[in-house]
Amino acid sequence: MSEVGVVKAEWRGGPGGLGVSTFVLSPQAVLDLGDVQAGVDAVAAFFNGIKQLIPTGYTIQVLGDVNVYEHTTATLTGALAATPPAAIVCTGGVAYAAPVGAAVQWDTATIQNGHRLRGRTFLVPLINTAFDTSGSLGGSIVTTIETVALAMADTTVVDLSRMFYVWGRPKPATETAPAKQATLGPITGVTIRDKAMVLRGRRD
Repeated sequence: MSEVGVVKAEWRGGPGGLGVSTFVLSPQAVLDLGDVQAGVDAVAAFFNGIKQLIPTGYTIQVLGDVNVYEHTTATLTGALAATPPAAIVCTGGVAYAAPVGAAVQWDTATIQNGHRLRGRTFLVPLINTAFDTSGSLGGSIVTTIETVALAMADTTVVDLSRMFYVWGRPKPATETAPAKQATLGPITGVTIRDKAMVLRGRRD
C-alpha cells in the first residue's frame, strides 16, 4: 500500500469560472511533507515559466493543501499542508480566444490494460500570438512549453526517484469494459503537439 499526493493549481480570472490543473506526486508508504513542499514548488515553477503565454487578467494559485490518497482504491486518507507559493500573475496580454490553448502530454513507460499510461495538462487559454498563421502553435511556443514541462518532469524526491507520476485510477467493470486496476507510472518525458487545443469542460 502506498500514498500519493495530488497538487492542485487553480486558474482564476477570465470567462468560464475557476479551472483546476492537478499533478500527482511520487507514491510513498507515508508521504513526506518535505517532498510535498518540493512538489508544490515545482508546479509553481512550471507555471511561472509559461505565465507570459497566458492572458493578462489570469492568476494561477498553486494550493499548499495537498490531498493524500491510497492509490489502489483512490480513497482519501488525509492531507498535508505545504507553504503555498505566491499567486502567479500572468502577463501575456489581453487578446485571446477563451477556450483555445495547448496541452502537455505526460509520457510514461507504464502499461495499463494494454495501453500506454499517459497524462495530460491543458494550458487554456493562451494568447493569440502563441499561434502562427496556419492556426497551430508557433515553433518557439512549443519549445518554451516543452522546456518548462521537462524541467518539472525531471524533478526528483530525496532518494532521486521521479517526483511526478501519472495515476491511472481504478475503475469498476461495466457491461462493455473490464475493471481497471490502479496503475502508477513515473513521468519519463513530455509531448507537446503542434496544434491548438479546445477545452470544452473543466481544466485538467
